[in-house]
Amino acid sequence: LQRAWFASTGIDHVSVIPAVNSSTTHNVPGQNQFGATLRCSGAQSMESYTVPHITAMDGGSEFTVFTVSTTNSGAERPLAGVWGATGYKQFYLAIDSSRRPLIAVTNGSTNRVYAADVATAPAGRRVTVAGGWKSSGDACSIWLNGSPVAGTKTGTAISAMPTVSNPLSIAAQGPGGAQALSGDIELVLVFNRLLS
Repeated sequence: LQRAWFASTGIDHVSVIPAVNSSTTHNVPGQNQFGATLRCSGAQSMESYTVPHITAMDGGSEFTVFTVSTTNSGAERPLAGVWGATGYKQFYLAIDSSRRPLIAVTNGSTNRVYAADVATAPAGRRVTVAGGWKSSGDACSIWLNGSPVAGTKTGTAISAMPTVSNPLSIAAQGPGGAQALSGDIELVLVFNRLLS
């Protein structure tokens, strides 16, 4: 486990460092029937809610990202990852404009993207979304509410992620992207291995 951020505390419980919120107008404390959330308007500036960079992911060959969120309808919704322009992003978990969960990993020049074929995350409903990748065997996985879903790979198989210094962005892309979550996010867990 490399990062364990919870909206109830606002800190990453692995590094024990509070998240940096540079857009307090658009990222505000929220609440649902399960507890605290980070409520995002979908209009926050890039890389506006972050926890520290994960050095264990530099040059890494596998990962899993797990989130619990409630997303509104609209364009692509980033959930968590190291985002940014080509050469800076490492990996991310998102919901695309068709509401299909996807994961992506990069080596700085090429990307491997794995998107759900049919399964969608319903708008306005609490959902667990997880995704992961492992270079060995070019293994890609997506889970929706705990169940694996079939997906399609695009891009190119890669052997390792690049070494970068960007922090982990929650609910927004980092530099080089303008997409942002519209909805609530409760927690983010990041592992440096592909879980079953």
